[in-house]
Amino acid sequence: MRGMRRPILGMTVGLMLLMSTPAVAETCAAPDGSPALASIDLHTRIDYLTSSMRRSARDTRIWAWSWAGIYSAIAVAQFATLPVKNHADQIDTYYQGTASIVGVLPLMLSPQPVMRDQRFADRGLRNGRGDCAFLSELEWRAARDAKQQAFGKSPLVHIGAFLVNFGIGAGLAMGYHHLLSGVLQIVIGETVAELQIASQPGDMPLVLERYRAGDLRPVKRSKFSDVHWHLAPMGTGAQFVLTY
Repeated sequence: MRGMRRPILGMTVGLMLLMSTPAVAETCAAPDGSPALASIDLHTRIDYLTSSMRRSARDTRIWAWSWAGIYSAIAVAQFATLPVKNHADQIDTYYQGTASIVGVLPLMLSPQPVMRDQRFADRGLRNGRGDCAFLSELEWRAARDAKQQAFGKSPLVHIGAFLVNFGIGAGLAMGYHHLLSGVLQIVIGETVAELQIASQPGDMPLVLERYRAGDLRPVKRSKFSDVHWHLAPMGTGAQFVLTY
């Protein structure tokens, strides 16, 4: 019996030592070599990126479907009134309805990639993925989402929206001599376009900036309340000023 006690005692001590040994957190290299980020646990980094994508994708879906609904409703309302309008008004309606269709096309044909990337992240988690390769893929997708959202508010997008509305308005004014309709199309179309750009969610650039710095605090959701407008005097009239 004495000979059997020693192996049993040794196994007991070994199990106690194994249970008392703290688990080593699994880490992965940082994409930009940041020591602060590289020292953070793998699963903490995955959780931060996936939760950020979920918030941004949810806001982006609300934004995209809301504006698609607005543009679609305007187009339907415009074309539905064609039978009761005279020829001159029908020309205006065709242009205005076409402008609404132009507004909805980018939302349908080129959706924001963060919505697709959020589904990729959730699918990976459901399938049990949680390694450095999965994290690296999430980091690449988050960088792409941030780049796309930043582009959506860039000067190039503002210029493009103005040129589209100016072209439609100029076509009415110069092609059909509908000066008032052309001016209204430019002013109203550009105002709506700027509201659409301003209300677009754009939190992923800040998410990526904080992530790369090792600061994994959640980013506040984008709010349309950050957009402000007011009327300012301009000569004998007034001008509409939009800030965001």
